[in-house]
Amino acid sequence: MQDETITLSDGRTVKYSSVGSGESLLLIHGIGSDRTQFTDLAGRFAAGIEAVAYDQRDTGDQISDRPAYSMGDLADDAADLMTALGWSSAHVLGTSFGGAIAQHLAIRHPERVRTLALVSTTATHASTRTFAEGSTAMTAEERASAMLDAALSPTVREHDPSIVETVRAALVRRPDELHARRIGALAGHDTTELLASIRMPTLVVHGTDDTVIPYEAGRLLAERIPGAAFWGIEGARHATAFECADELVRRVSQLIAKY
Repeated sequence: MQDETITLSDGRTVKYSSVGSGESLLLIHGIGSDRTQFTDLAGRFAAGIEAVAYDQRDTGDQISDRPAYSMGDLADDAADLMTALGWSSAHVLGTSFGGAIAQHLAIRHPERVRTLALVSTTATHASTRTFAEGSTAMTAEERASAMLDAALSPTVREHDPSIVETVRAALVRRPDELHARRIGALAGHDTTELLASIRMPTLVVHGTDDTVIPYEAGRLLAERIPGAAFWGIEGARHATAFECADELVRRVSQLIAKY
C-alpha cells in the first residue's frame, strides 16, 4: 500500500494508505489498530477497486486536541476524508470499532455510502462493555496480549502460525490516555433504534466464537438493517478479517460489483 498524508477541512492532517484503482472502498480500522491493519486485506482485492485505509483520531501522529469526542465525530471525520480524496461516495468496510463508525457514517451521511460491510461489530456498546472496560485497567502490553488471544481461534493458530504475527503487527500500543478517549467515544455508541434507516446494500459478518463482541450482536445488526445479508463464520473469533480474508474479499467484491 502507498502511504500518503491528506488535510481535512479543519486543517488536521491524516495519514492514509491506498492500493489499486477503480471503485472506491474505504476501510475503517478497529479500536486497537491503525490503518496498517488492512495492509494484507487491501492487497487481496483484485483490479478495479481502490482501497483506502486511514488513521483515526488518537492514532499515529493524529493526536486529538479535544479531551472527548463521539462516534459521530469519527464518522464525520470519515466523510471529511472522502471529500478530501475527491470521493462523492464510496463502498465502506469497517471492523469492530471501525464497524461502529461505519454505522454512524451510513446513518449521518447516507448519500456517501454505496455499500456497507460490517465485520465483527455491534449496534451498542452494551455488548462490548465487559471486554472494553476490562481493557482500560490493563497496561498497553496487557491489552495487546488480551486482544491477540481474543482475535484468533485455536484452529487457525494451529494451521497457520504466521497469522499470529500478522495480527500482532496490526495492534497499536496506545498510551492509556488515548485509549481511554477512544473507549469514551465507544461508550456513547448505540445505533439500535436507527438501524432501520440504513438502506444501502449491507453485509454483516461475525464469528460464532467472538469473545469481544458476542455473535448475537452480529445477528441483531443483520436483523435490524433492512435487507442485510449475514455471514456467520463457525468457530471464528474477533479477527474475522484476518482469519477469513480471502472469503471476505470475495464477498465484499461481489457486493461492490453488484452496486
